[in-house]
Amino acid sequence: GSTGRKLTVEYMNNPAWMMIEALHAYAHPYDNCAICQSIAYYSQCLAVHILASSPAIKTTIEACRRDTSALRGLKSNLAQNEELKGIMLEETPWNVSADTETEQKRQLVDFFDSERLDNKMSITISELRDLQNEDGSWSWFKGMKGNRYITEAVTEVLVRLNNMVGHRPQTKYMLDQAFAYLSRQEADMEYLYLCALDGRKPVGKGKKGKRKLLNDAENSAKDMTILQRALTAIILEKENTVHSKDVARRLVESVKQYSVYDKAKGRYFDTPRASYSWLDYKIPTQVAAIEALRLITPKDTQTITDMQLWLLQEKRSQYWLTAINSAAAVYAFLSDNTSFVQPSTEDDIPVLRIDGKQLPMPQATAGLGYTKTVVTPTDERVFTVEKKTNNTSWGALYAQYLQKTSDIRRSGSELSVMRQIIPVSPGPLKVGSKVRVRITLKAERDLDFVQVIDKRAACMEPVNQRSGYDGAYYCSNKDCATVYFISMLSKGTYMIEKEYYLDRSGTYTLGSVTAQCAYAPEYVATEQAGATITVK
Repeated sequence: GSTGRKLTVEYMNNPAWMMIEALHAYAHPYDNCAICQSIAYYSQCLAVHILASSPAIKTTIEACRRDTSALRGLKSNLAQNEELKGIMLEETPWNVSADTETEQKRQLVDFFDSERLDNKMSITISELRDLQNEDGSWSWFKGMKGNRYITEAVTEVLVRLNNMVGHRPQTKYMLDQAFAYLSRQEADMEYLYLCALDGRKPVGKGKKGKRKLLNDAENSAKDMTILQRALTAIILEKENTVHSKDVARRLVESVKQYSVYDKAKGRYFDTPRASYSWLDYKIPTQVAAIEALRLITPKDTQTITDMQLWLLQEKRSQYWLTAINSAAAVYAFLSDNTSFVQPSTEDDIPVLRIDGKQLPMPQATAGLGYTKTVVTPTDERVFTVEKKTNNTSWGALYAQYLQKTSDIRRSGSELSVMRQIIPVSPGPLKVGSKVRVRITLKAERDLDFVQVIDKRAACMEPVNQRSGYDGAYYCSNKDCATVYFISMLSKGTYMIEKEYYLDRSGTYTLGSVTAQCAYAPEYVATEQAGATITVK
């Protein structure tokens, strides 16, 4: 039996609005580096474009400006739902990240102020000009040597901006200079992609290296990553010859064949050819694939939408700590139109029911349409949602109650956790013996800010008493539990091991082990508890 039952119902009607929040988050440069300035300008220009092209978004922003109560509740995902998490935010290493994201969300209304945007764009473009050197390259910071990677990154941001809102006269001279600089370097795939995207013909060393790169790409397509295939397809399609367009179509078809589909997650790449890194996740690959599909097979709208859904689902459980990734994801959603991110309105709010009885829900937040309520369940069985729109929505039900430790059973969806107690030396366990606790985590999706709470038996004391970073995670030793904080957990299986001394005799019960994504607490897993350990 269980007591103290509580059911929390959480629903987000329009999560695509998160792309608008991501756009705003980087409109204020963190520092004076070239990449921050270029993405700030990109965000500011897109904001002006969105206000002009989407009356619904403009109306929502104006309504919030008149009455900010709809936005006051906006917090970082890390700071929300504290009562549903196994550990308080203040006890984690992620306080600063939460404060930063919360402040960004609350500045959303000020961001969409036309007069401020015009002034900010003027300042930002001036800063970006100052960072460009006489040879056309961009320096990371003022006074540093020009850098090819920085130049290509800034050029990509500005060229993509042109593709979304039309050519900006303010950036034309800078782009001309940047392309002139890049043409004097050895040709690479990124340079050819930028030329294709901006409608330019490669010149100088770029022209000489173009044919070799494309020949190599055609002849060794089987060895290419998904990102390389997508970029090569875009370049070949822009060549506009019968042969090049045929090869481009074949490459796009191979990109699609490498993808997998999941009804909940969308379409994505579950292969080593879609590289993952702590900095970029898989975002560059997904964005390039969407871009290639839009250009070469524009009628395949279902595949494009499914790939956008995957990006949206990734944002559900990831912080996206770099401006480049956020800008790329926004490009994948807004490069054709703004219909995907229209705000949620009162008429769109769905009807939520438990056993046929409608749940009274608080007013939803503007844009996202986020709402949450808590009820005391009795013996209800069925939860239903009656949607009024065709857009992607999601939610979660959290059942909370008190029960004996021995009654806790293994559970989890898309995240699982298992614990093993392994004697370090053979023979019966006795006072002074050491045991190794092995925790195995299995994630079915990429998750940020994962916390693992291992409630150990009362006879176990950590060999290493100090808290601190240990490779990929931060370990915090508490009186009755060991807590692990993992900033980024990509899809896969992982093991955490820690040794303990057995400091007293008797028979002891092991507590539960829980793994939970603090950014999206609906992803939680529990290991069966109640096992005993006997020490002689």
